[in-house]
Amino acid sequence: MYKDLNHEDAEHVEKKLANLEGQSSKVIRDIIEASKGKSDVMLLRKDLQDLRKFLFIMNYRKLHRRNQFANKIFDPPTLNMVENFMKERNLQSTREVWLQNVREILETPHEDVPDNPRIFSLDRSDYKTRMIDCFLAIWQAGENDDFRKEIGLDAVRTVIGPGRHSIFEYVPHPPATPEYVNNVFDDSFKTQLDDKFTFHFVKINSATVHLVNAFILNEANPDLVLSYLSPSYLYKTIVKYHKSINKLGEIQDFSSMKKTLFTALNKTHKEDLSLRKSIPRGRTRIWHEFKMVTVTES
Repeated sequence: MYKDLNHEDAEHVEKKLANLEGQSSKVIRDIIEASKGKSDVMLLRKDLQDLRKFLFIMNYRKLHRRNQFANKIFDPPTLNMVENFMKERNLQSTREVWLQNVREILETPHEDVPDNPRIFSLDRSDYKTRMIDCFLAIWQAGENDDFRKEIGLDAVRTVIGPGRHSIFEYVPHPPATPEYVNNVFDDSFKTQLDDKFTFHFVKINSATVHLVNAFILNEANPDLVLSYLSPSYLYKTIVKYHKSINKLGEIQDFSSMKKTLFTALNKTHKEDLSLRKSIPRGRTRIWHEFKMVTVTES
């Protein structure tokens, strides 16, 4: 996907992305570990920048974005801008524009990406919008809920700002608490990579979990790969998804998956009933008569 045939190392973009992915995966692991026993997690500015850049590129590498450049799927004014950019940068195809954008974003410090002229202007503007108008919030599902996880699918972005609305705008998304290395707020103030940001974990209700899952499912590609805790919860998620059409607008058809899950769940239920009938009566247990015994060491 990222082979640069005009470079002595055709895999150099892929290697840089792999490095960023490794850094971001460590940040995500740290968040997950902290969530198991703490109410918050502290991230350094550098960690946060790596994660945000990674999320942007994961969105930018989506099939429809790649195809947009590979097949010149632009409106006339935008195509004209792309072609002018190609002339300025001596690029031979629109695909090279996409690849150069990825490479430059990877090589440019997070805060400098919006000002890098080697990145196509509209994509720089998109990066700047996400950098300024968006912020990270960490939500937790309850014990009986589960967030859907899709391979190739990116994070749900909640955009908050003047004139912008989100279907999640009434869900708590508190900003991080900063701790700056340079705490003198005058003209000499500069951000540092070691600045600290503490994010509080926000546990959301089942209705919001289902809405997040519905949003993710609605953005899924045909080559979707689902991971889930249980078939029964995935079935419930799909049922809730089809009830969210008023909030999502255009909706996808997961009826085939729903039917497959329904069949599997009922088959399991029938097998359980059959198994219970084959157990000798003398070997059954009546759970309401079960008692806990506490053993203390002497």
